Amino acid sequence: MVTVSDVHMAFIKQKELYQNKKINPSFSKLSKENRDKLQKMADYFNTIYQNIDMDEYMATGFELWKTFNINKIDDKKVFEKYKSKDKRRKRDFSNISTETIKNSIDYIHSKYENLFEYCKNDIIIRRPINDYIHNKIDGLTLIFLVEKKYIRSFNEEEKPLISYIISNYTDMKHRMYKYYEYLLKNL
Repeated sequence: MVTVSDVHMAFIKQKELYQNKKINPSFSKLSKENRDKLQKMADYFNTIYQNIDMDEYMATGFELWKTFNINKIDDKKVFEKYKSKDKRRKRDFSNISTETIKNSIDYIHSKYENLFEYCKNDIIIRRPINDYIHNKIDGLTLIFLVEKKYIRSFNEEEKPLISYIISNYTDMKHRMYKYYEYLLKNL
């Protein structure tokens, strides 16, 4: 569950990166209006924005405006640009490199003992699909898990979230086979 404090800290973290200086976050000094905006965003990240990477969302705000601040945190322009960037990233499989796949593998190994645990059907939207949506693993690694039968089929709740992968599965599978030995050896 995302809290107001989580949203505020994500904003501060990206502001520090953008301005390249340490900031002393003081939630108590925020105006009521800014606290309400942070609460609104926490509610969004818990519901309709639950598939959005909060850090990436905040970084998008700083890309749009040099003076990005909490007043603009709920601006629809941030959401639209984030959505456009995320779609482009997920659909451009030609940019996936060995390094990208290595990052996916490292993430999986850091969180789970084995692939069976990672891919088990104990939740509605399985971990690999959720991690793909949140950009923690790349699409080719996800395709590998399907090809090796760790993920047997997509359920009705998952299909809308990965519709691009489903409709371009054959092309992506061919791209995945370029890295097949690497994936097999390291996963």
